[in-house]
Order: sequence, then C-alpha cells, then structure tokens
Amino acid sequence: MMLSIKDLNVAYGMIRALDDVNLEVEEGQLTTLIGSNGAGKSTLLKTISGLLKPLSGEITFMGTSIGGWEPEKVIKLGISHCPEGRKLFPNQTVMENLRIGAYVRNDKKGIDDDIEKYLDMFPRLRERSNQKAGLLSGGEQQMVAIVRAMMSRPKLVMLDEPSMGLAPLLVQDVFNLIKEIKKSGVTILLIEQNARQALQVADYAYILESGHIVAQDKASVMLDSPELVERYLGG
Repeated sequence: MMLSIKDLNVAYGMIRALDDVNLEVEEGQLTTLIGSNGAGKSTLLKTISGLLKPLSGEITFMGTSIGGWEPEKVIKLGISHCPEGRKLFPNQTVMENLRIGAYVRNDKKGIDDDIEKYLDMFPRLRERSNQKAGLLSGGEQQMVAIVRAMMSRPKLVMLDEPSMGLAPLLVQDVFNLIKEIKKSGVTILLIEQNARQALQVADYAYILESGHIVAQDKASVMLDSPELVERYLGG
C-alpha cells in the first residue's frame, strides 16, 4: 500500500477535527475523499503533508512513518499537495509559480523539460507564461496550481477541491487534467465537493463526516448506491 493512515487523530485546540481515521491509498489508483464542508477533509491532507501535527495515530508512505514530519521532507519523499483555494503567488508570473513547485529539485534540464511538457498540454498557460498569476481567470489559476504540484515529480499528488468555484466547462477541463495525471502513473488522493464527478473518475472512495470515516467502497459501487446518492450526492 502506498499510503496508509491508521487511527489518526487531529485537533484544533479542544476541537477534534479527525477522530480515529483509517484510510489507504493504493499505488497507481485515484482515491477520493468526499464529504460536506467542515468534515475534516482538508485537515487530513494538511496532516499528511506536514502542515498540521497529529495528536496520535500513524501515517505511513511507502513503508516510511511520516506523521509529524516537516513539509519539505514530505515533499522530498514524493508527496505533493495542491491546496484548496490554489494559493498561488499572485505577483509572480505563471512560469515563476511553476518553478517554485520544483524547488526541491536541482535537475535544471529535467525541470525545463517538465515545464515544456505541461505548457504543450495547456497552450493557454504558454500564452500566459509571463503574466502574473493573480491576473489569470479562476480556471487558469487552478491549472497552474495543479501543474505546480506536479513539478516536484511526486509519486502521490493530493488535490484539495480542484473544481471549487469554476464554471461547468472549466470543471471538465480540470477533471480531464486529473485523468491525464492518473494515466501518467501518478497516484492521486482527491478531495472534491462535486462528489458525483469525483466518483466517476475514482477507483476507490471514502466518505468523511464530522471527522469520522462513515463509508468506504469501490467508487463504482458508491455511485450505484441509492442511499449514498441521496445522502451525499444530492439525490
């Protein structure tokens, strides 16, 4: 198993955000975590990436226990995190934002080759490459954020609400990019409020509610479950 989380507990002060969470991500698969706002989804990703420290429990990545590690060590091990809200550097250009994503690497030619590959995939970003990221549309910013997360050449990329606030056509573009990342062999842990769309691209799914995992199964099985559809996917 590439990523294994056992009995993970995380709190903000006296408030328990994650309560004995158990979750696994298999190598080469797209695993999605769905649930309402405030369920603890983003907290889980922040804890895996080292931005939050767990109270207890274990996070194991490719056989290495990483709970409580500093973010830079987590990135160097092969996990990247595309955060909710994009978190680009608005006064830096698209190109500068992409290079920042590769800051743990020192293979200049490899970095240049990766940038060219992604700019070929997204000609719109090539057109905007010298423009400040803060001047891009929401969809363009999201593309930059996802590509920036890929610039560290991760084994596992964690995507937090990549379609949030985007028009339906742009949502499809984002999910097309996610499919391309999966095809390239990179393992994905996806948080997404658009539960139906997430289940359509995922291999396996977990549902998080108030800090607890309340359901898990193959994504295709969840899509075919009337009870789950009514409760979590809006009927």
